[in-house]
Formats: sequence, C-alpha cells, structure tokens
Amino acid sequence: KFDYAFEEMMSTEEYIYHKWEGYLFPDTYEFYVDMKPRSVLLKFVDNFNNRITEGYYDRMQEMGMSLSETIALASVIQSEAATMEDMYKVSSAFHNRLTPGSGLPLLQSDVTYFYYQKEIEPYVSDDPELDEAYHTSYDTYYRKGIPVGPICNPGKDAIIAALYPDNTNYYYFVTDATGKFYYASTLAEHEANIAKAASVTG
Repeated sequence: KFDYAFEEMMSTEEYIYHKWEGYLFPDTYEFYVDMKPRSVLLKFVDNFNNRITEGYYDRMQEMGMSLSETIALASVIQSEAATMEDMYKVSSAFHNRLTPGSGLPLLQSDVTYFYYQKEIEPYVSDDPELDEAYHTSYDTYYRKGIPVGPICNPGKDAIIAALYPDNTNYYYFVTDATGKFYYASTLAEHEANIAKAASVTG
C-alpha cells in the first residue's frame, strides 16, 4: 500500500488477478538503473493519483460509476480501439449495453477473453475450479457488465472516453483487417457489417 486515498476505492473482489493492473499510468518515465521495485511502482501510482483529478471523480459520480468500474471499462476501450474517435464510439456501445433494460447485458468484448487466455489461464489451468472462476470473472461473454478488474493500464484518452461516451444508438461493432470499425444498432446490421469486414483484406 502507498496510502493514497484512491486505494480505498480500488475493488477488493476476490478474482482480480493483478491488484495494480489499471493503476500504473502509461507515460514516459525515467528511472535509475538500480531503483528498487517499490520505488518504480510508486512513480507509476503517484502519476495515476495526480492524473485522476477531482473533475474525473465528479464525472464518475454523475455517471453512477465507481473508480474501479471506470478504470476497468477504460481498459477494455483502450484494448479495443486505437483512435480517440473510435474510443468514444466503442464506449457508447458499451454504455448502451450497460443501460438497465438494454436486453444486452453482456459486453461480449473479445479482448477480455484474450486477457484471460494469455495473462491468467496458463498459470491457473492446473486448478479447473480456479481457472473457471477467473474465466467467468474477466470474460465478458460470460460475466454481465464490466469485467472484475482492468485488463491493461488505460491512458488518459481511454479514461475520458469511458466517462464521456458519444451519444449513439450503437450496440455492436466489428473491425476489418485494416482496423476500420463498423458500428451497428441492430443484430441484422451487425451481421451485415461482419460480412463486409470479412471481405476486406489487410
């Protein structure tokens, strides 16, 4: 612990795999060659604390989101989209799904499964019960809503996108081999987009 106030807002759910995932703010840093790991970690955490200002917390309250939910959602947005324009649109699709009564309570984000598959499964696969607990905590094809914890360390753009999504009626998106996004409001539109994206070669 580093005794920052935000640490009290970090989720304590049982199946968070890396406690500090999401809170090591991505930036350019300088370190001494022989710096101790705790001192290195402190620089990341201190930067996170300074970057997440009171205005961010006020917006979280307006959105009805906790800090841990915001950072976890931002991490999924960061992993899904490369540009600010797409981050805002991807965020809107996720928020639309998270809206009560949407009928689509699962985010169904591939990157959450990839995180489980690459970062967790190889280290817990010898314990099927634990493996399944982590799988269903992170993989948003199984877990309703936001994953139990962040799947990367999101930057400022993704955090802002999580808090200020575009106002759209999108519920679906898919990308083609070039990275272009196709957004849709209905499953039929989404299926047409999938076919369109599949026809594009990189």
